[in-house]
Amino acid sequence: MMAPRSGGRPVQRQRPGPKPKRRQNDPSLPPPNALTPLGLRLRSLREQHDLTAAEMARALDVSPAYLSALEHGQRGRPSPRLMHLICQYFNIIWDEADALLLLAELSDPKVRLETASLSPEHTLLANRFARALPKLTPSQASRLLRTFEKLDRDEPLPDTEAG
Repeated sequence: MMAPRSGGRPVQRQRPGPKPKRRQNDPSLPPPNALTPLGLRLRSLREQHDLTAAEMARALDVSPAYLSALEHGQRGRPSPRLMHLICQYFNIIWDEADALLLLAELSDPKVRLETASLSPEHTLLANRFARALPKLTPSQASRLLRTFEKLDRDEPLPDTEAG
């Protein structure tokens, strides 16, 4: 499409083309098939009940695209209302419902840590962890998760400081 320029010469205007494809090697993006912990659990529930994502989405009054994005970590934490609807839909109560709600909290793909009021060691730990996380193997991640689970249960950790 040609449009006149103020000086009289026409200028070629570019039409917006298709959006660029997501870079396959961008480490900040999850792999295309990666599921969050909540996504794995939702998929498992669907399979147990012989449901498709589209059927579940329709019952929860969300789009199939949203449900897929939620499972794959492309959306933030689901609302408490949606989690309540999911529990109702699958008739999940008590401890199992609490576990699913905790899983939703722990599946947020966009975690932000605030260390301003903590020690310099806390800030260093948060930053080192952020740098190391993409390099961890699943086995290494599992070992670290077990350590954090001990902290959640207030179990003592071995003190490795020489002293």
